[in-house]
Amino acid sequence: MVLERPIVRLVIHVLPLLMVASVVQSAEPQMVYGVYERGHNITEPRPQKSRFLQTTRGGVAVIGQQAGLFLTVKTNEHPKNALYIKVKYEDPRGGPPAWNDMDFSPNASGFNFSSPSFVQGLKIYSDYEIEVSVFEHSGDLKPIDILRQKVRSYVDTRGAELKVLPGIWPDAR
Repeated sequence: MVLERPIVRLVIHVLPLLMVASVVQSAEPQMVYGVYERGHNITEPRPQKSRFLQTTRGGVAVIGQQAGLFLTVKTNEHPKNALYIKVKYEDPRGGPPAWNDMDFSPNASGFNFSSPSFVQGLKIYSDYEIEVSVFEHSGDLKPIDILRQKVRSYVDTRGAELKVLPGIWPDAR
């Protein structure tokens, strides 16, 4: 569900990443948005829409010296029955994609997706794809709906130290 309170939204975006972040204990998560919203960089990827889903936000969640991809979507059409979602995250280094999945209940108003682990190889000004596939059942091979959303990275995770494009945060690294 897409929540209106920013702090709650922030926690939901990064919760899966926090679960794998036991080495990053005192870091405060920060969101770096990379999908166009009014007032943003006009060259950013535009929010995409599919039959069931529509992008509201996306980008990179930063926790300490680690980062992961995230996507927030709202529901366009409520399914009559429960469906199944698989989410694929592009690997910036060209390796196999990361995956996670969840149920899509008929009363869901939206979803918050985040990569199941931190992402290495992000490059500033590069776009990365998150693909959300909707299936009738968990074992199905052919989706009934696909949302493909590019998110722009303003974060670099290619070196030993994470870097953020200057000007994104007051204390950008």
